[in-house]
Amino acid sequence: MLVRQKDAYDSALPSGNSVQMLNLQRIYLLTGNSKNREASLVLEKYFAPLMERSPAAFTMFLSGFTLKLGPSFEIIIVGDDRDVSGVIDALRKKYLPNCVFVLKLDNKILNELIENLEDKNIVNNQVTLYVCGDGACYPPINSLKELFEILKKR
Repeated sequence: MLVRQKDAYDSALPSGNSVQMLNLQRIYLLTGNSKNREASLVLEKYFAPLMERSPAAFTMFLSGFTLKLGPSFEIIIVGDDRDVSGVIDALRKKYLPNCVFVLKLDNKILNELIENLEDKNIVNNQVTLYVCGDGACYPPINSLKELFEILKKR
């Protein structure tokens, strides 16, 4: 019988379990669905003994764990396609491992998953960023400078 072994540790490519851990944390932050948090706890408990022996072998998994520990931020981006692409390009140049981004589109499924997403609108006819983190939501902002100031405070 042929069996494909699935490694628990990360190598040049992260393991499937590590990617799952990070995605569960991201989805939990966006939706607040406790089933995602519970599933990540199962992964944590299972891999904890291995991580204690060799934490350097679980870098992506620990990124998910770090996102859980916080501080972490959910950032919703609202705007026209042309304007939003510039903001997204600028954000890609920064290392923001504690942030989860959502681009608001006309997507009914996404609106149902993320609470109050449909209430987020463009302010001042500019790309608008809605930032929430550590149990607090900030007023809508229109510049990356303001976003980075908020992120530095935490």
